Amino acid sequence: MSVSALVENLMLLAYERGLGTCWMTGPRYVADEIDRFLGVTDKEFVCAVVLGYPDQTPPVPPRKTGKIQFIGF
Repeated sequence: MSVSALVENLMLLAYERGLGTCWMTGPRYVADEIDRFLGVTDKEFVCAVVLGYPDQTPPVPPRKTGKIQFIGF
């Protein structure tokens, strides 16, 4: 959970500074190869975060209505 909080805050800070990010867990399937390439022996690979300047801003999808019903307290 600590890593999740760290990555989320990293991504929010990057967005605030005009950077785009993508949280990727797919590389975990090749974590051993990545560790060997980087020379890491005593850490656990959790995720990769791609970071860069986006060349476009995708449109915000419309909200889905009727999915939540508040009954009361």
